Amino acid sequence: MKRIALLFMLALPLTIFTSCEGDPGPPGPPGLDGTSLLGTVFEVNANFNASNEFRNFFSYPSTLQVFDSDVVLVYLLEETTPEGLDVWSLCPQTFFTPNGSLVYNFDYTAVDVSIYLYADFDLNFAGPEFTQNQILRVAVVPADFGENINIFDMEAVMDALNVSTDSIERLEFD
Repeated sequence: MKRIALLFMLALPLTIFTSCEGDPGPPGPPGLDGTSLLGTVFEVNANFNASNEFRNFFSYPSTLQVFDSDVVLVYLLEETTPEGLDVWSLCPQTFFTPNGSLVYNFDYTAVDVSIYLYADFDLNFAGPEFTQNQILRVAVVPADFGENINIFDMEAVMDALNVSTDSIERLEFD
């Protein structure tokens, strides 16, 4: 009898509290139409030369809002394997050339990302394989995602953001 009474005493508060409903409360603020707050990935084709001081500025797509707490990552397409697989490397990325060391690096703000080259030699002597038609992917990752993904793996970042290769916006600049 004591067991039945104990079970009843435990079940009664659970039943009362799980079946209660109150007023729904006020609605939240309206969202931004067509603007992504969840992060995204977009692709750019960059040319580095003396006239742009070996630096490219890219504004984020208008459908993307970047917050101070977001993390922006830039990946360089290093090669495509004979099997057709792309090899992406997280920047900064250093290359050792016959002229010296060359580094792809970046910085970002809430409105744009700047991707640039620097080297321990005159960049005018860097070959076109380092300066022309460089494909880069920019991933904007909300801070909440940052602790749970391997940022060194482009595919892991895209999976975490639920982005497929087909949905990546490709931006072209002069």
